[in-house]
Amino acid sequence: MTGPFSRALVAASVVALVATMLSGCAVLGDGPLGVDDGNAICGYVTTEGAVKYFGTSLDNQGNADAAVILKVRATSARNVAEVDLLVQDAEPVMSLEWPSDEPFAANAMADAVAPGEDAVVAPGAFGTLLVAITPEDASSKARIDEIAITYRSGGHVHTVFSRLRIVLAPSDSC
Repeated sequence: MTGPFSRALVAASVVALVATMLSGCAVLGDGPLGVDDGNAICGYVTTEGAVKYFGTSLDNQGNADAAVILKVRATSARNVAEVDLLVQDAEPVMSLEWPSDEPFAANAMADAVAPGEDAVVAPGAFGTLLVAITPEDASSKARIDEIAITYRSGGHVHTVFSRLRIVLAPSDSC
């Protein structure tokens, strides 16, 4: 390894390693946050003009550090034009419609925030990822099969995948 190409390769490798070590933001696997995996939920909108949010749990109970949910995205979807993703930690939510006059829905949405520095699941607690689907074709079922959740905990950045299937049906056809 004495040729110019070998020296350049070693130098590039060292620079990449040092940059990763100094950044403090290397993605380190799925980490301590637990998510729903392998189940399915299906629902439909019952109120004209409302948006149906489905809840999937974020389990930070076994962690001594807060989990800051930085980025969330659907990685596998069918008939989906748009996905709205919010994080809340007030109480578990299975599903809700918004807007709504129901106190439960109002409380959940008042606490919900977009992923970012304010989207925190406290140590030893549960949070909920609220997922709303806008279908490309409203006459057909829309579904998400996988969601990637990137979060910071204990000074490290992790990505975990929820494989909870979420289905929005056009009517009572689940």
